[in-house]
Amino acid sequence: MKRVYIESSFISYLTARPSNNITLLARQQAAHAVWALQGQQYDAFISALVLDEITRGDLQAAQRRVQAAEGVSLLEISLEADSLAKQLIASHAVPGTEPEDALHIAIAAVTQMDFILSFNFSHMVGVQAKFALQTAIANLGYKPPLLVTADDLLEVLWNDQHNPPIY
Repeated sequence: MKRVYIESSFISYLTARPSNNITLLARQQAAHAVWALQGQQYDAFISALVLDEITRGDLQAAQRRVQAAEGVSLLEISLEADSLAKQLIASHAVPGTEPEDALHIAIAAVTQMDFILSFNFSHMVGVQAKFALQTAIANLGYKPPLLVTADDLLEVLWNDQHNPPIY
């Protein structure tokens, strides 16, 4: 089964009130569709960093985010992940202003996640960010997890169900 690191922005979209913006609403709907497949087609993981981030902000919204994350497997923040995060910043794959983003990515790489599920287009799932991160992670000696949005992961899961690979 695929191993998916759930980044904080995904949980925010999952638990937010329905948006009036059609693009944001589509992302929210995709988040719900992906979440419904958890445990059936992929195993979900979060870190203590995710727990810290989802408790911030509006109290009611934070409670919804924490409730959504209940029961999801928790990954430790290792010294190796901390070191890799610093290297990702030093290599300019992640801006120095975003150490938490670097740590999410590093935790997922060190724990050999298949995917990082995020809606952070600026530093994770935007086209340029994906390329820079996957190149940097590989150059640092790790297998890079694929950085995906909910739509991307739905496509992968659908293809796995309907078009199994031929070996």
